[in-house]
Amino acid sequence: MVTKFGAIRWCHNEGPRTLVLIIILLVNVIIFAVTLSHYEQSDAVYYHRLMLGHSLAFARASAACLNFNCALVALPVCRNLLHFLRYLCVNKRLCKRSVRRLIDDNISLHRALAWLICFHAALHAASHYLNIERFVHAFDLPAGGNSSGSLLRTLSLLPGHRGINPVQRAGADPLVEAAVLLPGWTGLLLLCLLVAIVASAATAVKRARFETFWYTHKLFFLFFLLLLVHGMAGVVRPQSNLAAHKPAACASKFQLWGSGSLPECPVPTFSFAGSTTWMWLVAPAAIYAIEKLLRVSRRCRRVEVVRAVQHPSRVMELRLRCPGFAASPGEYVFLLVPEASQLQWHPFTLTSAPDDPYISVHIRTVGDWTKQVEQLYSQCYGKGDLTTSERDLLPRIYLDGPYGTASDGVTQYSVSVLIGCGIGVTPFASVLRDVWHQAGKTRSLRKLKRLYFYWICPDCRAFEWFAALLQDLERDLQRMDGDDYAQLLDIRVHLTGSVETRQAREIASREGDEADCLTGLRTRTHYGRPNWDLELRDLAAKHPDTSIGIFFCGPGQLAKDLNGRCNEFSNSTSSVFYFNKENF
Repeated sequence: MVTKFGAIRWCHNEGPRTLVLIIILLVNVIIFAVTLSHYEQSDAVYYHRLMLGHSLAFARASAACLNFNCALVALPVCRNLLHFLRYLCVNKRLCKRSVRRLIDDNISLHRALAWLICFHAALHAASHYLNIERFVHAFDLPAGGNSSGSLLRTLSLLPGHRGINPVQRAGADPLVEAAVLLPGWTGLLLLCLLVAIVASAATAVKRARFETFWYTHKLFFLFFLLLLVHGMAGVVRPQSNLAAHKPAACASKFQLWGSGSLPECPVPTFSFAGSTTWMWLVAPAAIYAIEKLLRVSRRCRRVEVVRAVQHPSRVMELRLRCPGFAASPGEYVFLLVPEASQLQWHPFTLTSAPDDPYISVHIRTVGDWTKQVEQLYSQCYGKGDLTTSERDLLPRIYLDGPYGTASDGVTQYSVSVLIGCGIGVTPFASVLRDVWHQAGKTRSLRKLKRLYFYWICPDCRAFEWFAALLQDLERDLQRMDGDDYAQLLDIRVHLTGSVETRQAREIASREGDEADCLTGLRTRTHYGRPNWDLELRDLAAKHPDTSIGIFFCGPGQLAKDLNGRCNEFSNSTSSVFYFNKENF
């Protein structure tokens, strides 16, 4: 049972994101309800309601929500905007920790808006298909008499840009009419683009075919262009002479419209007031234009490859030099190698610290793009630092960034826990190197007093490329004066994969060695996955009444599990666990 105290703890960890999502949903509900009520009651669309029923109101209400969600969907992925907001939170301390963590969860907000767009797009399309069917039906009704069918037929034949019925052929096929109309074929293209963009963003597709995800997401330019064009035809044209023609009073007297015997009921006229979609999109478009200009300006910077290092487990390290480049620990950059792809920018976390004389990234060669990049720079393996003439002969490389991540907040907690799975350790390489530099130089790590580092790997060979850094870090911290620095870092390595017979014998034979035979660390390697219940309970016992930052980079399922356990132990112990996940 969650107590009042536990509920408050839950709100600290999950409250900001939940609150923002609730606000977005409430705004959608309000926009939908207000628009629906307007089209159900307004005299300007009185005759449209007679012809189309409730489907008109549902189509217009979903369209209004689409405008709102489409205006916001690109903002959570404007990297420069997020970087600026994160800078205000982390460096200038102008916002609380909960707001900074909300910025780190930008992808969740982006996905939520995308799903709302999908929902309203489906509702909008279904409602308008019903509208087309009813337009076709209204045009085919017989004329003459005082029936409601005769009224709809009369409305369909009104002069002046075809009155309120865009269908002007008897026996028309609704599908053909929908395809002929501008809103129809643009709407069909919009649906196809939306399906392609959303489907390619699935985790399985993104992981196996990143190029597919990247290229389909670039179709959003076409999506927004079609969105602007979609509503320009003015199929729904409100009545423009309400002062002279009261539809509620004149509808039953449609046979006398425009006659001298009934001057108070002239022929109703309808006009299109213009699309309002551009009003919703102009501000986000301006922000995104500034975003693109900043990215293009960075492409003009000269970036040099100064060294390429081959590591085990298909990992390549590129060391770069870029004048004027400055980054904080844990940040990431986007790389473009035109000889591998003219358009694709790929994100990589920085593994170098701010004090290092170079910028380094570790690239695991698992996809087509990374394999091409490795082939282009493999000629530099074993050469050490390249000369100027050698660097000039290499393929050009461009860099966009740096951009902040959740790791920016590691030193804002007195106790921080870094959890990296496999190659997911790369965001923490820069953090650990910076801790190493800062503890040795300035002896100032802000609030940080204790840092736990969990590295979970399925293959012991993957330890090799990162072990040297951990060995240096562990050794140098042990040499420092004072127990605080000697006890600053606690490294816990877990091997989750199988161990070969030869390796098992070597491990057994070197049981008494001071250094672990797999990693070379004083800390022993653990075999199997960590028991997170025991680990978090132990952390809470060692650090009571403390805010503990959990920083994770790895599989989504483990992230969900850890997030839930952080909430659970925040409720059941005196410590508060703040879960932070790396998102790119």
